[in-house]
Parts: sequence; structure tokens; C-alpha cells
Amino acid sequence: MTTTEEVLDLEQRRVAATNAADADALGEILADDYVHVGGTGNVMDKPAYTTWVGELRREHRRANPARRRQG
Repeated sequence: MTTTEEVLDLEQRRVAATNAADADALGEILADDYVHVGGTGNVMDKPAYTTWVGELRREHRRANPARRRQG
């Protein structure tokens, strides 16, 4: 079972990889069947998304992600 700390660590790694435009690091974090749906409805599979992130530098932040237990 994944703990809350493990999930938060993965999120921090994902944000860092996105900010660094590090497609390889992001690819290690995301599941092979990952699908990204953008704000405009565009859909990208994992290879398309990691390539797109690797071509784009931006600052992505998460301030105190909400944590609550489900189920």
C-alpha cells in the first residue's frame, strides 16, 4: 500500500521534473498508460506528454496539497 508520504514525495518529484523540463525523470514517475488531458481538452499519451514537457520550461507549484483519507 502506498503511504501518504510516498504520494507526496512522488508529487514533489513530478513538479521538480516538470519545472526542469526533464522528460526522462517525468517518464520514470508516470505510469505507462498515463493520459494527460489539458485545460482545452487536448489529450496526450505518456510519450507525447513527456516530450511536450521536455520542450517547455515553466514554473509549476503545489502549495500544501490537500490530504484526506478516502474509503
